[in-house]
Amino acid sequence: MQLTFLGGADEVGASSTLVQMGGKTLLIDAGIRISPKTSRGIQTDQLPDLSLITEAGGPDYILVTHAHTDHTGALALVVEQYPHVPVLATPPTVELTRILQTDAQRIMQSKQDAEGELPIFDEIASARLMDAFQPVQFRQPVRLGDGLQVMYHPSGHIMGAATLVLEGEEGTLVMSGDVSLGANRAVVSADPPRIKADALVLESTYGGKLHAMRASEERRMVEMLKRVTDRGGKALIPAFALGRAQEVLQILLAFRDELDVPVYADGMVRSVCTAYSRFHEWLPENTVRAAGDDPLFFRGKVKPVSSAAVREQVASSDEPCIVVASSGMLTGGASVVYARAWAGDERNGIFLTGYQDEEAPGRFLQTMMRKRQAGEEFTLRIDDSTVSVRCEVDTYSLSAHADENELVQYAQSMGAEEIMLVHGDPGARHSLATALRQRVKRVQTPRIGQTITFAFAKRPWALGQIKTGEEARPLDPAELWAQLKDQAGSFFSARELAQMWWGDAERHAEAVSALTDDIHFAADWRRRGTFQVHSAEQVARKQRQLAIMLANPDLVGKLIVLRDSNGRPRVGIVVNASADAFEAQVHGAKGRHYPADALLWVIGTWEKVDDDRGQMANLKLMLDETQKWQDTLLPFARRQQLAEAAQPVNPADLLPDPLPDEVSHEQALLTIVLALAQDGASLEPGGLLPKRALKDGPIEQNQARDLAFSAFPPKARLRKVGMDIHRKRLTLTFDFPLPAQRQYADVIEQLMTQTGWDVQVNPGINQQALGAAVDELLPAGGRITKGPSFYLNQGEVAVEVAGVADVAALQRAYHDLTGFRLRVGGDQSDGDTPSVQPETSPGREPIEINAAYGLVRQALEPLGLYKAGLKQGGLVLTFISPQVGERHLDRIRALSEETGYAISIHPHPNQQQILQIAAQLIREAGWRVTKGPGIHVARAEVSVKLANEPDSATFEQVRNRLANQTGYSLVMG
Repeated sequence: MQLTFLGGADEVGASSTLVQMGGKTLLIDAGIRISPKTSRGIQTDQLPDLSLITEAGGPDYILVTHAHTDHTGALALVVEQYPHVPVLATPPTVELTRILQTDAQRIMQSKQDAEGELPIFDEIASARLMDAFQPVQFRQPVRLGDGLQVMYHPSGHIMGAATLVLEGEEGTLVMSGDVSLGANRAVVSADPPRIKADALVLESTYGGKLHAMRASEERRMVEMLKRVTDRGGKALIPAFALGRAQEVLQILLAFRDELDVPVYADGMVRSVCTAYSRFHEWLPENTVRAAGDDPLFFRGKVKPVSSAAVREQVASSDEPCIVVASSGMLTGGASVVYARAWAGDERNGIFLTGYQDEEAPGRFLQTMMRKRQAGEEFTLRIDDSTVSVRCEVDTYSLSAHADENELVQYAQSMGAEEIMLVHGDPGARHSLATALRQRVKRVQTPRIGQTITFAFAKRPWALGQIKTGEEARPLDPAELWAQLKDQAGSFFSARELAQMWWGDAERHAEAVSALTDDIHFAADWRRRGTFQVHSAEQVARKQRQLAIMLANPDLVGKLIVLRDSNGRPRVGIVVNASADAFEAQVHGAKGRHYPADALLWVIGTWEKVDDDRGQMANLKLMLDETQKWQDTLLPFARRQQLAEAAQPVNPADLLPDPLPDEVSHEQALLTIVLALAQDGASLEPGGLLPKRALKDGPIEQNQARDLAFSAFPPKARLRKVGMDIHRKRLTLTFDFPLPAQRQYADVIEQLMTQTGWDVQVNPGINQQALGAAVDELLPAGGRITKGPSFYLNQGEVAVEVAGVADVAALQRAYHDLTGFRLRVGGDQSDGDTPSVQPETSPGREPIEINAAYGLVRQALEPLGLYKAGLKQGGLVLTFISPQVGERHLDRIRALSEETGYAISIHPHPNQQQILQIAAQLIREAGWRVTKGPGIHVARAEVSVKLANEPDSATFEQVRNRLANQTGYSLVMG
């Protein structure tokens, strides 16, 4: 069993996992990332790593947990590449995905019209996706192959959302999907699978959080809405169009007697509510019963907003009302219109009910809500405009995700041997992972692109098949290590270790599974299935690292002092954590990953700012202040006393009382911890143990110069080190100073620390090196035909080249190396486009363009013409492949003469259409495919691997049909 996480592992968004088990490759979801900067269109940086699907040979099935865009937004791209692959989902998920696909098309079209931004898929791709869906019902097993099945269970998240249980000879895998375990008004309750799982992939959105009681939150929200509307105000409830909006509307309907004002539903909320109404059997019985013969949502005072004109009327009206509108994060859509109109009036209110992305306007509102005093004004940047916020703001816990306690109970109920946490920010994942580890669960927090492999005992013969071994129980790594610790550093194969434990070398795969990531053994990266025995010191260190992380379950988001790999004290902000390590943004360091025992002291919670540069600037200000206050807060004489005492000390106990007025508690604690760190302090039980107290000045000038030259690798291109003796300043001269400052900022910082000298970088560029860099980066066969020309003030170099197929790659490499933009001209084509010129006198005028199009289409559409377009004064004809177009060169020459236009054939094939035709022909032939079909443009071939070799006559027939339709030849892969 192998899982590869394409997206949504260490983030909320772009959920997609590739599962290989039972001889099948299964794709679980393919979503996009939802973020404010891209919420008005779908961008390629929102996608999971879809290339890994191609590397795996494509999926056999696509299984969809639910319709939310962070799980389905990229499905159309995958199905475009693999149109023959069935997509399995519940009927409501199919219908809701249809609505979201339609909305995505609308958004991408508006972006193209407004900004010229090309969509990444079109309505044809969306239609193919919808055609590929195959509906499945809850609790009905679906056979995926010999010894492999899937069953969908209600997950309680939104209508039709499912938890997937995959069962086969290789084990039982549960994919939780998004799960909600509480009672909801607009979705049937979750029904967790009652099985013993081998592996569980579990969402962690609300790790580290406990939800308020649902009934009290509903009552609190209704009372707030009543208070706002009673004073003549208007209330906006931004809500996710799919799920939260329906839940909120059902709450308002349940309390309709207490809210005597109109309630409007706007945005995509309208169409989703209509879809919900078509699936009564998938909704809670109480909700359906309460509606009776009336519509489920739009009844009584609840009305849909039917047009933009009505929206403007509602937004500008003086009458109190409540609006439920998407988007739920205020990143776009109808909710933005109401927020702009109402935020400036203190009588009004904006009330958030769902998850808020950390960069979303909704998250900013939550942050400011906690900080401001009542009645204080602040501004909100929303949809490219700035809004003054005077209205009331509040958040209500109506989440459709389980909280940490519920997730722990969910995991324990399945008894999974392996748990992988996904779909959560770093703090949430670390908190939930810690809670599970405290219950002696084996937990992993995978990263995007990571592959995890398990080898569970095969079910048909797992029990009672031990041959002669001394042990019949599962391999205990600690006990096995105890037998081998005297041979620490030695390597053993998994077969040898299985023989040692069970007396059965054939169980080596189980040994690999048990020992991978264990603290007593280290997998040898050079030889799969080989392990090195850890020393007692290595085991003790790993145990210490695990203990440190277990003692700091809330480490993410904290300001800390740590030691880097060279022992230097650093200050950083923790952004992620795992069982034995953490990730931090560290001032003056490029690296982000640190073992747990690099942690020296936790200072306190860091108040996050809008961007990383702002965070580092604030961090630098704090560091500058430590230099200012160090001698006041912890004088050198006191440091000497502490070092001589040789006893651990709690830095908080060293804080003077009272502190200076200008110094905060966190600033003072940071100052004292850094002073102790400079004195070589280590983290011990009871506090920090300082080793020395030293006051050294800058090192001698020649030593400083030599150290500077030795600090940078040759690729840094350091040419000269200048020295200002009086100011104790080193000036570094690089060929390309901008990239050097960016790439070697940590080295420059270390150089200042090691030498005691100030270090600056000469901003001058080496023009000769700037020109030589073009030659250096040209691919084989590429050459400069003109230039280069230098535009230093604009940061550009212009050059003409030939024989370069990937100009964009050359430009990226040049910018990365030099910091300058490369403007490229000349002929970079990688082949000649067939072209037919009209045999007419130079003075002849081409006929009117629409008339030319008519003649071309009439003549060539029956012969396979897809499209004709005008480019640089000539006509470009697109066929399914250029090979098909070249069959008709005589007719094209005649059309060129007849129209007066130069005519060329588009040089690129329609790969998807060719693959679709090939797949159709293969299906009609009744062949069973083991891999492919795949396309090879350079050879004009389609390759396929078949389970059995077909008879030659049938193969030739299929091959001829493919060649006739596409111009491509079929080959056996």
